[in-house]
Amino acid sequence: MSIRWKFLIVVLVFSIVPLLAVIALSQRGTLRLGATISELMDNILTQSAGAELTQTTAASARMLALQLDDLKKTMTRRPDPGQPRTPLPAEVPAPPPPDDENLPGATYILPGSLHIEEKIFPGTTGEEDATPHLIWGKPYFLSGSSEMAVRLSLSLPDGENHRPRWVTADIALSRLLAACMLNSRWSLRMHSFLIAVNYASGAGKPRLTVFAVRDTLENRGQWRPVDMSETAALPALESLDQTAERMVRGETGFTKIPWKGQKALLAFAPVSPRLAVLNITPGMVVDVGRDVLAFARWQWIDTAVASLFIIMVLVAMALWRSKAMTAWFQEMVQAVERLGHGDFAYRMPLGSGDERAEVARAFNEMVPQLEDRMRIRKALDVAHEIQQTLLPSGELAIPGFAVAARSVYSDETGGDYFDFFPCGESECARYGFVVGDVTGHGIGAALLMATARAFVRAEAAKPEDLALRVSRVNRLLTADTRHSGNFMSLFYLEIDVGTRQVCWVRAGHDPAILYDPVGNTFEDLGGPGLVLGVDEAFAYRQQEKSVARAGMILLLFTDGIWETHDGEGTFFGKERLKTLLKHHAAASAEQIRDRILAAVKQFRGDLPMEDDMTLIVIKAI
Repeated sequence: MSIRWKFLIVVLVFSIVPLLAVIALSQRGTLRLGATISELMDNILTQSAGAELTQTTAASARMLALQLDDLKKTMTRRPDPGQPRTPLPAEVPAPPPPDDENLPGATYILPGSLHIEEKIFPGTTGEEDATPHLIWGKPYFLSGSSEMAVRLSLSLPDGENHRPRWVTADIALSRLLAACMLNSRWSLRMHSFLIAVNYASGAGKPRLTVFAVRDTLENRGQWRPVDMSETAALPALESLDQTAERMVRGETGFTKIPWKGQKALLAFAPVSPRLAVLNITPGMVVDVGRDVLAFARWQWIDTAVASLFIIMVLVAMALWRSKAMTAWFQEMVQAVERLGHGDFAYRMPLGSGDERAEVARAFNEMVPQLEDRMRIRKALDVAHEIQQTLLPSGELAIPGFAVAARSVYSDETGGDYFDFFPCGESECARYGFVVGDVTGHGIGAALLMATARAFVRAEAAKPEDLALRVSRVNRLLTADTRHSGNFMSLFYLEIDVGTRQVCWVRAGHDPAILYDPVGNTFEDLGGPGLVLGVDEAFAYRQQEKSVARAGMILLLFTDGIWETHDGEGTFFGKERLKTLLKHHAAASAEQIRDRILAAVKQFRGDLPMEDDMTLIVIKAI
């Protein structure tokens, strides 16, 4: 994935994600607030509308109760026997025949188009009810008219013979219920009911049965009767057991009910213990909360659209800024590529003025420094090549001996030195071997090593004593290192192939090791001696030894071999070196050299080399 898209993702994560979180929380809070406000408004409006509707219903019930009380007073008052019986007027149809034509009675008309009929029933009624109640009969159509009438019956005691006296009154339904037709702000939507409260046989709960209905829109505001023999209750009231109980107790109140798929308010008020007025108002009174929720949802949609627009703007800005940022990185890549191809003249512009300018400035400062280091590196490569040419090939064939040698440098150039050369005279059977170690590493050590090599080679061809030659090399080298403080250790060994005698001079270097596999013995070829380049007057001494037996091995080396350490700081050591020499004594000189160097590398592991290593193996054959 390119850095441009990574930058874009970072910008989106740190800008859009918090924005979306805030939006989600805000919208969630808005919807909760809308739901809470909706619920509160529903409750407030329901209570307000319910109270008002209850007042209207109670007023209708009181008016109807007064109307019925007046009717009862009229029915209980007997007419004066001398008062003439007024026949029914033509506009008031005659009532239906009485239930029992053989009962004695009197029929008379009172003012107000009210037809009252009185009958005397045989027998006694037992204990009389102190408060007589009107009994509602079946509504019926007046003859020749579309108007409905209802027969009301009232049982009264007869003071003379204690027989029950029944008084019936037929009255137009519209006149009787006119008192219930009060105007209100819900008149056009109101459904009014005249409810009879009855107890079904065998049941302890009251049953609400519709006696008359008025639908303002459907029936032009007129009351229509319902057959009292019908047993089906009003569907909306089937589950209103508590409301029926309250009606029986004569309470007034309201409740919420479902009505034809809508929420509605139902208010009720008693007319008598067995009769109540009930009004239902569906519609907008209880749906105000829905408008609040709808407003909250639209608010959520508006916020979501605005947030989406902001997100799109942020994405566009992030793309634009990421392109501007990646353009600088692309320019940086091109600069590095040009630098990699050797163009050290290119410089990056510093126009951004921010951290990118700091990077560009550091790059421009790095280029000339890198160019200098490249020059130094090339010089080191040349010096390495030159130093390698100063060293022998690593193998030398001399009569009676096998020789193998190698130097391994820790840097491009090093301070270790080895050399071997024959005697300059044709009759001479002497061969010289030199191992040296200059202090330090790098170019300085390599230059001192090259100087010492030149001095040693100049003295090697001379026939004098080996100690005298080394002393002259010391004087020459001390003159060059007097002010620098550098010095060099040296081990110079010569072999006379004719006599198989070896002589050596030790100038502060590690003693050579002589191993005799026949006797399985090791001997250090040491002796006194100071490093070269310290004291020009120091007199070195020559040591001698015979190596006449075949299989004997001479090992010349620098301290970089035995001072190599592992990850725990343990040195390779000379004892481990002697053990390797003993185990591989039967191998050739080249094999012994390679196995010793491989063992040292394995012991060091992944750690870098800290010192140069030089090894010469001379095996008598």
